[in-house]
Amino acid sequence: MSRAAATPQGVPEPKTRRALPSVSFSQSPSARTFTSEKIVPGEWLCHVYVAIRLIDYPRLASLLKKAKATLLEGASDPDSYTWFIDGDAGQGEGNLHVSLTQPILVRAHEKDSFLHEARSILQHQSSFALSFSTFAPLLSSPLTSIHPPRVYYTLEVGLGHSALQAISVALGGMVKTFFQGKTYFEEQGARFHASWGYEQVNSEGTGEVSPEQMEKASQRTQKLELGLGDRVRALSEVRVRNVEVKVGKQVTRVPLR
Repeated sequence: MSRAAATPQGVPEPKTRRALPSVSFSQSPSARTFTSEKIVPGEWLCHVYVAIRLIDYPRLASLLKKAKATLLEGASDPDSYTWFIDGDAGQGEGNLHVSLTQPILVRAHEKDSFLHEARSILQHQSSFALSFSTFAPLLSSPLTSIHPPRVYYTLEVGLGHSALQAISVALGGMVKTFFQGKTYFEEQGARFHASWGYEQVNSEGTGEVSPEQMEKASQRTQKLELGLGDRVRALSEVRVRNVEVKVGKQVTRVPLR
């Protein structure tokens, strides 16, 4: 990624930022999906999100374990699934993330500025409640040539959408103004969701999920919705009192008002 350089006429060229891998609308925007092959030395991956620790919400954790078991019933390849609801090495409870920004690459001398700007915005935001409304399958394209595409299994946000949107818009302005990145809505639309697992899909060399594979994922999700959807909507609200800013491997928890 090059910095501004002088043209033969001496006029500086506009600064450009190396683009991240392209993602579809339905790509789960979690930093965990990026791999070291896409990040060159001297660049840092930054990301802002709401973290929901399932250990604090046992009813939600229990429900998602039932959803996991439902998906695995009759699965031809259980090993093709990865679960964010499981803790490290499959022990304990995992975390859910609701993204507020797209992951963005910044240079080493910019990483402190990213944290500072994000913190200054978040400290003026009020805490809020969110709840989940429905199960939904979301499709991603492979992020590197060695990774097949994935179908993410998610919970979409109902209550709290407007609060998430307000924070995301504020952060998006910062990302666009100071770091020339795209805002969350430019890439993702106006839906907020938490991925709780994904399925690696055999693309048979095409690099894409076939319509038949996506239809199967939709049918599985409809089964989840029929069996567990009412229980999702009956869950207690999640109180969001802080937001996490991840810069490289460092995570800073920023309290809301």
